[in-house]
Amino acid sequence: MPDCFSDLTEKAKNIIIGLTIDDFKEARLKELEETQKKERKDSGQKKESEDKLKIVSEVIDYLNTKANTSFKATTKETMQFVLARQKVDGWELEDFKLVIDFKVNDWGKDDRMKQYICPSTLFRASNAEKYMQAAKAWKESSKVGQNGKTKPGVVPLFRQENFSNPDKSKFKF
Repeated sequence: MPDCFSDLTEKAKNIIIGLTIDDFKEARLKELEETQKKERKDSGQKKESEDKLKIVSEVIDYLNTKANTSFKATTKETMQFVLARQKVDGWELEDFKLVIDFKVNDWGKDDRMKQYICPSTLFRASNAEKYMQAAKAWKESSKVGQNGKTKPGVVPLFRQENFSNPDKSKFKF
């Protein structure tokens, strides 16, 4: 092609070379469809990324609130641990909260163990399953519900009334 055509786009060159208008319209429609498909894919990836960041953020905010810590939800390692539990083990937000509550209850008052209330310990693959199983057992055995009141049907083992005036005839001295 002569140099006078160097500024033209490939499509324009094709038209000049001999494509019909119908061929050009068909090529243009195909290009538009591909562009729209790519935009939808990019949009879907962006939404998926936002959803991932949202769950990581919710989990880490909860951990920071319960354990009085200041972990960042945006660090690569933290995101990997949380997202791996979600993807591999199918954890949902309530599962993360249960493990956090369990370990804060278990280690929160122990200065030596407090340092281990962190995303890398709580959500590491080698710890996650055993912590989840223990947390579920803890939840089942716990006498206090989420509202802070005794669960229905659970009778506390130690009531003050049982010790205020004990029937001494039951005890052997």
